[in-house]
Amino acid sequence: MDPLEPINSSPDSSPREESFDLFNQGIDSDLAEKLGAHQIQVNGLQATRFRVWAPAAKQVAVIGDFNDWNRTADPLFPVAQSGIWTTIVMNLSPGTRYQYCVLDQENQWTAKSDPFGKAFARLPDHSSLVTAPLEFKWHDELWLDRRQSTDWLREPISIYELHLGSWMITSEPAEDVPLYRNIAEPLIDYLCRLEFTHVLFMPLMEHPFGGSWGYQVTGFYAPTSRYGSPDDQLHRHGIGVIFDWVPAHFPKDPFGLNRFDGSPLFEYACPKQGQHPDWGTAIFDYNKPQVVSFLISSALAWIRDFHFDGIRVDAVASMIYRDYSRPSGDWTPNVDGGHENLEAVRFLQSLNQHIGDRHPGVIRIAEESTAWPGVTRSQDQGGLGFDFKWNLGWMHDTLAYFSQPEEKRQQVHTQFTLPSLYQHTENYCLPFSHDEVVHEKKSMLNKMPGATLEVKARHLRALYAWMWAWPGKKLLFMGAEFGQLNEWDHNDFIGWNRIKDGPQQGLQQLVARLNRGYRNHPSLSDTDHKASTFHWLVADDTEHGVFAFARISQQPQHTIVSIGNFSSRSHEAYRIGIPTAGEWLVSMNSSWTTFQGDQSPASQKFQSEALPARAQPHSLSINLPDRTTLHLRPVVDLERA
Repeated sequence: MDPLEPINSSPDSSPREESFDLFNQGIDSDLAEKLGAHQIQVNGLQATRFRVWAPAAKQVAVIGDFNDWNRTADPLFPVAQSGIWTTIVMNLSPGTRYQYCVLDQENQWTAKSDPFGKAFARLPDHSSLVTAPLEFKWHDELWLDRRQSTDWLREPISIYELHLGSWMITSEPAEDVPLYRNIAEPLIDYLCRLEFTHVLFMPLMEHPFGGSWGYQVTGFYAPTSRYGSPDDQLHRHGIGVIFDWVPAHFPKDPFGLNRFDGSPLFEYACPKQGQHPDWGTAIFDYNKPQVVSFLISSALAWIRDFHFDGIRVDAVASMIYRDYSRPSGDWTPNVDGGHENLEAVRFLQSLNQHIGDRHPGVIRIAEESTAWPGVTRSQDQGGLGFDFKWNLGWMHDTLAYFSQPEEKRQQVHTQFTLPSLYQHTENYCLPFSHDEVVHEKKSMLNKMPGATLEVKARHLRALYAWMWAWPGKKLLFMGAEFGQLNEWDHNDFIGWNRIKDGPQQGLQQLVARLNRGYRNHPSLSDTDHKASTFHWLVADDTEHGVFAFARISQQPQHTIVSIGNFSSRSHEAYRIGIPTAGEWLVSMNSSWTTFQGDQSPASQKFQSEALPARAQPHSLSINLPDRTTLHLRPVVDLERA
């Protein structure tokens, strides 16, 4: 057979065959069932149907173990004018390796992984694998039913961000990466002990370079082969599962999506749009309806097949701005002359609409680092349609204050209070993520000032207690919950099971206590989005380094006052205004001995006085330990509270 001879007939073009019209219109959300390699029956015999999108290709063949990687053995045939190529190969078993061999317009053959492949060989092999239909037996029907009717805006969400390959403690070398099933039991035990509500997995999709942490994806439909076969037990223990998804860019590896059929197929053709200046990757062309279908189908397949409860969309800012990280003259305006990427905006709106329609109750989270308006507004209001946005402004401003030497904090005092001006413009999540503990930014513990581990831990406990009372859902990256000393290294395992006592164990115990209080006090979760429930009590005391605010609840016993003394000096008889008269109880002290501090956890109550203070009609006189955050609540019907 002449490899350049035109092919016009197809063995896979019967009248009953699926239409690809929706794919070419950008509204097909079920491509995982149509493209790629699928086991089927042909005249009662087992066969595998291959389909791939490669409209500019002259020829496509499937090669693999079954035909000695011979590109002349199993050609694919074009399906009408769809841009799809297809063929059927008999008697292939699950686990059979394959690739597509694509002939471009320059008569060059290139071996490519399957863009729709559901499994890949172990690296460094980039072959795709034939898979059997997913037959995992789920037992989470009640969980999914509850999820569908849950208003997550008002529920406590406390997220533990996890890089699966470097979390598990083992005596084996780092390259012996754990399987999903090996990690499930210790992970569930740990999450339950620390009382997190959700876990966020950094990207689990196939990616060739471990140093990208999974953010340079080649297999948008395939769990990475690094961790073995997926398994799930988290729902049975009341833990929601969120996955990190990367529709902003993809690597240029020759076996991947880049110039898949010899043309810029998945990426923009213009380098000013199609090449990412920061990461050296290719950018998806959101103007192409087929690319939109490809990406939306990927997200929905992960939610459907693995019962994920949420999706975190990475690098949204890089998608919605044409001039992201580009100097003047190195970007192309949109049709209106602006810098917004209008087609990327439409894509994100469509993505969130599809998820909301198909999987109500699944949480949609954006990592968006600018002041783009309406990230969490609905699409019919002109928003992007996410449920939550990472509050990176709060993260930067808060760390700018806490990482300063104490004598210099007065200089950034107003920066620390700045987030209160915009904290209700979106539905926010407060993240101390993986990005903040790499690339010489220091670990969370070593960001804190102080000459000793004890002092650093005291600052960090005060920060976490402040964070858990501040409006917004919560997120900590693994290791931050116990004060890992070193920056995170994806090639090394963290050492949480080596923490026996001392300040780091105290941090663990504090985080567990904060998560418990977060669940038990609705004012800390169901009013995040209501500006009227947040009141500053002290915002301008630069001399003493004291801040305080109230989270007001319609149920008086759930009102919380948070007071932070972030200076190195204790303050005796500090007078602070409070929203209601009566007796107040210290329900949390970040310096309790329970958390390896120096303050007794014995019950402390304070009676208000009719002395106005800072615009409040009543006040308390209270001792404030140094580098400490206190939570107070009114003493109201404690049996029910």
